[in-house]
Amino acid sequence: MKESMPQEGCKRRRVSTEECRDNSFNDRLIDVLEKNANMLNARMEAQNTNCQLERDQRKDYNDGLLSALNKISDALTKIADKL
Repeated sequence: MKESMPQEGCKRRRVSTEECRDNSFNDRLIDVLEKNANMLNARMEAQNTNCQLERDQRKDYNDGLLSALNKISDALTKIADKL
């Protein structure tokens, strides 16, 4: 009578229904977290773009204001020189 010897590493372990549910839950959780991270990334990029646009607009406004104030200053200096 021959005894059958199981070969090491060749056995398959049965996965219980609970383990399948846990794996499924973990997979869904990972998907949700990845989507959330992608949405946050997109939101941060949009916010950075908006902040840069706002900085550029403020700079343009301040440059124009400074130019106008310099012209007023020059005009007042000419008037004061004539007095």
